[in-house]
Amino acid sequence: MEKTLDLVLNNETLHITVIRKKQNKRMYLRLKNGQPVITCPMRCSDRAVLEFVGKQEAWIRRQRAKEAAAKLRHQGENGERMYWLGKPYDVSVEPASRSRMVFDGEKIVFYLKEDTEAERKAAFRSAAEKQMQMFIDHYRGEWDEKICDASRIPHPVIRMRDMSSRWGSCSRHKGEIHMSVQLMHYPPVCTNAVLLHEYAHLLVSDHSPAFYAVVLRHMPEYRDIHRLLKQNL
Repeated sequence: MEKTLDLVLNNETLHITVIRKKQNKRMYLRLKNGQPVITCPMRCSDRAVLEFVGKQEAWIRRQRAKEAAAKLRHQGENGERMYWLGKPYDVSVEPASRSRMVFDGEKIVFYLKEDTEAERKAAFRSAAEKQMQMFIDHYRGEWDEKICDASRIPHPVIRMRDMSSRWGSCSRHKGEIHMSVQLMHYPPVCTNAVLLHEYAHLLVSDHSPAFYAVVLRHMPEYRDIHRLLKQNL
């Protein structure tokens, strides 16, 4: 169930998208195009949503500032810039009969049927999924052995999604891990760190000291790598 609520904060009207789901037990906030999106339990009232968003005003300002800074970093000398595996590339767009993303030396070329956000996202996701699958195939063997085999639990099914609000997720009861293709903007070690993070959730569901004990035992440099994911590439 989805609806829109308006909330005035500091003379600005926020258009809040509210998504109610039966399986949700808590309220979650993210931004989409600078506007709040709330996912919450079915029983959550409109008033509770408005109060929650109102209390998050400072967080919303910080997130918008980060997004604005990221957009500035994406502007190269001659126009648009995009990070791929932690390295910046200038971006150009060419018309084509089939949309795809191609590397041309120090440049990324989007060959697009139409220069729209949807076509760019589709071309990026296609390239990102191919690269991420290679990383998953390379990294997962270690965690299948050290996490799953050592604890006598089944190896997870790993899927890819275009998630913007989180780097990965784990469903213990389904034995599934989802990885965000947005990780392809960052160095490969970040993908491995997130993969380990989600494998650790197969053993510990929360982010308690027990959880981080698992992660840090297998990757002592995890916290340093995780800081890279806060750079908004």
